Amino acid sequence: MRRARPFRRALALAFLALAFLTAGAQDTGQICLLAYVDQDEDGRRAGTETPIARGIAASLLDERDVTIRSQLLEDSPYASDGLLCFDQLLAGDYGLIISSSEYNATSPTVAAASVQPGAAPARIDFGAKPLTVAAAPNILTGLATLDADAVQTLLVAGGFTAALIIVMSLLGSLVVALLLRRRRRAKASAPPGTEMSGISPAARAQDESLSPRLTKEPGQGSPPVFTDHDEQW
Repeated sequence: MRRARPFRRALALAFLALAFLTAGAQDTGQICLLAYVDQDEDGRRAGTETPIARGIAASLLDERDVTIRSQLLEDSPYASDGLLCFDQLLAGDYGLIISSSEYNATSPTVAAASVQPGAAPARIDFGAKPLTVAAAPNILTGLATLDADAVQTLLVAGGFTAALIIVMSLLGSLVVALLLRRRRRAKASAPPGTEMSGISPAARAQDESLSPRLTKEPGQGSPPVFTDHDEQW
């Protein structure tokens, strides 16, 4: 009998804990966000509109408008279905702020939801379209908004600019070719050996006439030795 009492006490404690957890579970609820691609931009999800799996963020606010949780759609275990859920919420009123840097919202980005004991999870539908489709600049569309005279003027200006660039490029190439050709002709007409020494034959002959010591033929003796009286020669 003594052994049965501890077992009964443990069984009673387990029963009370289970009852407490069950009661607590009934007092909490869920708020889920369902994101989808709103093709027709009517703010209502059609059966053919696919869910969005990433690029959406949601912040949960309490009754005092204080942010208590934030979550990214791609971090949700139900992201493939476009679902982002906030679990274990106490009964009360909440707010949801939705934002995205990849999508343009087609439905309100601020919503309200309530959690009621024993009620089904509150669901908020959020429609959006990719920014690349909604806000990407289109050059052809911009040209279509101009009148015929403006388009003609723009095309003429663009053609003139392109022609001017081509002419300037051709002139630059021609000038470079002429310079290279002139340099080649100068090299071809120069006497052999002058390119290395840089001294012309005329200058070399003039230097020899100014040095009588170097003009004596071989075998005619040593060069003359000048005395002090011959310095004026």
